[in-house]
Amino acid sequence: MPTRRSAKHVAHYADRHEDFVLVSRSNLKEISQLSLLQEGAGAVGMFFFSGAFWLLATILFEHNAELAKYAPWLLLCVISILFGVVLIWIGWEHYKLRKDAVDAAFLSDATKEPDGG
Repeated sequence: MPTRRSAKHVAHYADRHEDFVLVSRSNLKEISQLSLLQEGAGAVGMFFFSGAFWLLATILFEHNAELAKYAPWLLLCVISILFGVVLIWIGWEHYKLRKDAVDAAFLSDATKEPDGG
């Protein structure tokens, strides 16, 4: 839970009340960079994981009589799957960093006033 509070602006229009959270440009830039890293790492990780997984399954089912001949390819598939899992994990960590940065801009409890009351 974020402990710091951010500036807040409440706009009152005819029949609507809007809350605006003031965020600096550097914070927005950081959040957008984390988003790019999250999506990029996750997409590349899924590419490696899914491709190697299906190639491994194909080798195991179609060439099960001669697995020793395909041992280097099996090893390469396992390494690619592990690499994909690591990239997916990196994407997940960047997602959590981005979520924490966005959550830090908002109050942790919507019922509390910005002055802690």
